[in-house]
Amino acid sequence: MEKSELQEFRTLLVERQKKIEKNLTHINSEIKELRELEINDDGDYASISNEGAIDSKIGTFQFEELNEINKAIEKIDHHSDSFGFCESCGVFIGRDRLFVKPYALYCKKCRESIEQKSIDNK
Repeated sequence: MEKSELQEFRTLLVERQKKIEKNLTHINSEIKELRELEINDDGDYASISNEGAIDSKIGTFQFEELNEINKAIEKIDHHSDSFGFCESCGVFIGRDRLFVKPYALYCKKCRESIEQKSIDNK
């Protein structure tokens, strides 16, 4: 992959990284505010618990995405010859997929296989 393309992917990754970091800061702030609310009845408690659980789950997904983004940036910066290649089978992921998800670790076939295994293990 050419340096200009790598730089373009890096720019996309850094932009997404900043958005997620901002979102995580906001989510943590919301969770803190929910914990500090005065709970007057069971309805308030249920509502606050539900909102906290949703925020927490969103935060977990975004934290995982942030880790994948950081890994992709690391590849571009220090191992550019490995960026864009599936970590499972080693084939090139494809530019179209990378433009949609520049932090993709797996080709479409391997990602589907991994997701299916996850579903089967539940």
